[in-house]
Amino acid sequence: MNASKLFHVLVVGSAALGAHTLGCGGDDPDPAPTGGAAGTNAAGTSAAGAAGTAGTGTASAGTAGTGTAGTGTASAGAAGASSAGAAGAASAGAAGAAGSGATSPACVAECANHARDEQGHCSRLPLLLGVPALLHAVLRGVTPEQAAGLTWAQRARVEREAAAFFARLGARMRGVGAPGALIELAERASLDEERHAAWATELAERLGVRGPAPEDVAPREVVAGVPDDRRVLAECAALSCVTESLSTVALLAMRERATRADVRAVLHEVLRDEIAHARLGWAYLSTVDDARAKAWLGRELPAIVDGAVTDELLSDEPEDAAMGALEGLGCLSRATRRAVFVAALRDVIAPGFDACGVPTGALRERYARWL
Repeated sequence: MNASKLFHVLVVGSAALGAHTLGCGGDDPDPAPTGGAAGTNAAGTSAAGAAGTAGTGTASAGTAGTGTAGTGTASAGAAGASSAGAAGAASAGAAGAAGSGATSPACVAECANHARDEQGHCSRLPLLLGVPALLHAVLRGVTPEQAAGLTWAQRARVEREAAAFFARLGARMRGVGAPGALIELAERASLDEERHAAWATELAERLGVRGPAPEDVAPREVVAGVPDDRRVLAECAALSCVTESLSTVALLAMRERATRADVRAVLHEVLRDEIAHARLGWAYLSTVDDARAKAWLGRELPAIVDGAVTDELLSDEPEDAAMGALEGLGCLSRATRRAVFVAALRDVIAPGFDACGVPTGALRERYARWL
């Protein structure tokens, strides 16, 4: 990945767009090779496109059936056949068989690493750098496809959480009189994330794991007890400038390593959307000329970045060697994910806040190990 080019696409290219209409898709900082990702469209057709290889067999989407709540986007079909070595048939209503058998729905239900607090709020920002909490525990008891399926099932939850965050952000931006183009982009981002959740669910089911059922999500407050304009400022910084910038770098790494056509296609299309989502935050910061508000945001940056990082990502404990075998299925090893975090923090996020006039001294002190 070209970090300087990514910084230009996400930060520099957004500065002049704060009061103008932003495009519905982001400029790809690292285009896929010709013949790479299959195309999807905004209407929500299957992100997998043509059948993608899985082991020695192929995987097809089957007949599109159920719709994701709130969007009508087609999810995994009524009887989509999945062939991956010894894999059997998979359906939207029952776990698909793969290798030694279908992964337990209870295991999938517990795999999300975004814990809820007692009020049901997300305790962390939605991000793609985590892995299911139980993945390491079950890794040796399932096929690589099922292990990857656990991660994609967890990502479906992450995407739905992001949809809820963006929907709330759009409403709050409207309340503080943000530029209409940016409000529209936040609202569009919410719909994008619902579509991403449908794609992630479909991939999980192709890989032999039952996708999670849609659920109501109550996004946590990034900051509390502050005026509305500062709350919007913090949420744009947290959700777009930090989380979506991290996701963009992560998706570039995932797409580069993907070996299945259907996985690569999903990663390619999600990447295009995430670039636009990240630019929303950087563009909004460019519209803020309140130096005191920016100084306040600078003091909040360590906590904001902390909210986008899991303990597992920063752990020094040895990682199961089998994780490396999953990178072709869209699941990055901890070493790769940490490299993604460091590159994004050092080359995009910290210099991005500097460029927008937000002090980064506290952030650089907090993460002095890498900055």
